[in-house]
Amino acid sequence: MKKKMVILILVLIVVIGLIAGIIIFNKKDNTNWITDYDYLYDIAKEYIITENTANGHDKNEKDFRVFADYEGFGIEEKDNRKYVYMWILQEAYYVKNDKLRSSSGSSMPYKFTFENNRIIDYEIPKDGTYYASSIRDMFPDSIENKVLMYNMDDSELKLQVKEHYSYLDSTEIVHVDSDEEIILFTGYYGGYTTKAEANTVKGKCIDGYGNVYEYKIPCDENEEMLIEADKIDKEIVDKYKDNTISLTLSKEDLETILNNIENVSEEYKNIGITTTDLPCSFIYIIKDGTKKELLIYNYDMAKENSSEAAKNILDVIAKNNMAYLYE
Repeated sequence: MKKKMVILILVLIVVIGLIAGIIIFNKKDNTNWITDYDYLYDIAKEYIITENTANGHDKNEKDFRVFADYEGFGIEEKDNRKYVYMWILQEAYYVKNDKLRSSSGSSMPYKFTFENNRIIDYEIPKDGTYYASSIRDMFPDSIENKVLMYNMDDSELKLQVKEHYSYLDSTEIVHVDSDEEIILFTGYYGGYTTKAEANTVKGKCIDGYGNVYEYKIPCDENEEMLIEADKIDKEIVDKYKDNTISLTLSKEDLETILNNIENVSEEYKNIGITTTDLPCSFIYIIKDGTKKELLIYNYDMAKENSSEAAKNILDVIAKNNMAYLYE
């Protein structure tokens, strides 16, 4: 008898559980979903494109453009406002040295608030451990799980990118172009003088395309040299490199440097830096990935590499006013 009673109780528990599950599964969706407003998705997408175009880190680069694709989850109307739930994938690209570069991008859910068919606000989920809970706060119960499990396909966006940049030889993304590596840098250290910033190194550098950049290595918090002038290398210059300046070497001048770098010998007298108090100008080339001293002098002391190749490079540097010659 007891055995039958236990079986009956177990059956009742299972039945009650199934009924509860069905009730929860079929819970009434009180969301006031509306149709015939799908155009709001496009307005929201263009809003994000415009915002990211204006704030893009590389917005001043050649042919900078933001592309986007979306998935709509539904549009709700409540209290004379419309709430648009969607997922937006957006990516930005630009062109440099005739190669396609990736700038930035995101793929995430959005909740847009519309009033009179104009966006007045939007929300995105929080990061990390708060992501799931913020999704549940943002979205109606009936779609929150779909949003949490969603993964946006990027095939349509890639087609947009490929079509727009079809004028390039290739639409493969280039992250680091070997020709953009620094091949030569010049600079000066002002020393403790009133004619230059104390313990600050300034200079210019060029890459394999002939693009010229400026860099500035400041002193540390104690106004001491962050790095000695003769210890500066291309990694340090890369770190402090600023935007490209208007100067770009001519094709002929660039070829002169590239052709002669391979032939620069190291037949020179070593003057070096005698004191960190004195101003110092320097010119270095990058040969086989290693910094090679081309010219360095203190105050009115100058040293020129004895090889003809070095002289050819120095002529190009002087012609383009790239040397920081202390006066």
